[in-house]
Amino acid sequence: MNRTDICNLALDHLREAPIASIDGRGAVEEWFQRNFDVVLNGVLRDHPWNFAITRVALAAETTEPTFGWSYAYTQPADCLRLLPLRKNGDLNGHDFAYEIEGRLILTDEAGPLNIRYVAGQPDPSEWDALFVEAMAAALALKAAHWLTGKASFTQMAKALYDEALAKAKRIDGMEGPAERVYADDVILARYSS
Repeated sequence: MNRTDICNLALDHLREAPIASIDGRGAVEEWFQRNFDVVLNGVLRDHPWNFAITRVALAAETTEPTFGWSYAYTQPADCLRLLPLRKNGDLNGHDFAYEIEGRLILTDEAGPLNIRYVAGQPDPSEWDALFVEAMAAALALKAAHWLTGKASFTQMAKALYDEALAKAKRIDGMEGPAERVYADDVILARYSS
């Protein structure tokens, strides 16, 4: 599966002729060139897709934040969505205070800061099959009115996208452990008395 294949899946949804290559010089090919990465990054940000999650330990920046926080960490360049930060990066560890400013993570947690995030995924051959369906439907939705000029195709593409996205999220969510809520000792003590 490559970018051209995914564009052609989107065109199939819209009952339009396929393209030979996304790198071509026609109006349709140039539309896909302009929009493919934008749509891709939006669909990737929409859900913590298992195939796109990665982890890294970040070193603190040498310059401390001007006020409010003790440490600043720069998010990786391919980070599209930072997943909730937990103590030591453990999925079931307790969370801690932080905020995002631009590409920086500001917190009082000393480094290294273990993070998990949804990374950009430029190679479609690495994508989950259901994500491919959702991506093709998202492209069809974005292209529907531009290509067909018909509101009915936009509505049809929206329904396809919603269905594909829901199915992909549901299956993706079943493939990993459920994230447990951290039980704070204060809360436990309150309910045990």
